[in-house]
Amino acid sequence: MLYFVALFVAAIGQAFIPRLTGDIINSVAHTHDYEALESNSIKLVVAAGITAVFTAFRGSLFTLQMTRLNIRVREALFASLLSQELAYFDCTKTGKITSRLNADTTKLSDQISLNLNVFLRSVVQAILVLIFMFHVNTQLSFLTFISVPLVVYISIKYGNYYRKLSKACQAKLANSNAISDAAISSMST
Repeated sequence: MLYFVALFVAAIGQAFIPRLTGDIINSVAHTHDYEALESNSIKLVVAAGITAVFTAFRGSLFTLQMTRLNIRVREALFASLLSQELAYFDCTKTGKITSRLNADTTKLSDQISLNLNVFLRSVVQAILVLIFMFHVNTQLSFLTFISVPLVVYISIKYGNYYRKLSKACQAKLANSNAISDAAISSMST
């Protein structure tokens, strides 16, 4: 719960910073109102400070949760390994098992936590930015959405490509660990 409060405060602050920066520019460039400049500058510094504190808090809480998830996944995998028949260990190399236990569990928890963190933050920021955009200029906001389908298409293609590369990389890492484990364990011969 505390994580979500930190996430929302940080995301709201990050969405307000461009708006406050625009207000500062407007107070100098258009109205030449130096009192508004001072007021908006103070608001920007306060917003940036609050955003930084809550962003750090969110990051710390998320790192803690990621570590807990990693431990739970490793414990579940290890318990599953201990319940396997002996034949499983005859046909599966030790290096592959340890690679899956160490590298893959870490990668899994990192990806889950990173994707969840980025997704939640992006949703909150996108909603606030859309509100600001439509408040400033509705027609220009609709014009901006012309590029959205292209960006989504490129993101999907890149995501699929990256997923294939990631799976191949994890498989190669498991195989190399299996080979190095076999070589090291048979060093005496």
